[in-house]
Amino acid sequence: VSSPEVLAALESLIEQKELKIYRSYIEEILTKPINEYRQFFNAVFEPFSALVTTTDSRSVYSRMNDVVNEHIQNLRKAIDKRNDLLQIHHGRQHDRIRLTEADLT
Repeated sequence: VSSPEVLAALESLIEQKELKIYRSYIEEILTKPINEYRQFFNAVFEPFSALVTTTDSRSVYSRMNDVVNEHIQNLRKAIDKRNDLLQIHHGRQHDRIRLTEADLT
């Protein structure tokens, strides 16, 4: 294995880890308004036995959920696409054991 191959593999691994961290960070940012809305609504209306639900597609909460889910799906698609490009693809022969001529005798 040559030095450039090792360096490329290391850079790929680092970028994959960065993408994973970035994905979780952005998903947390995207879901924060929904979580805050749910917590606020439940805290205010809990004495009246009311809870946030997504049964009505025209409600603010449902629309907010739909938009956030769409953004999260787009984010995941983009990151998965980049991760596929970063994967080291080996041919079928890669997993075979390679012995030197001296080892075979």
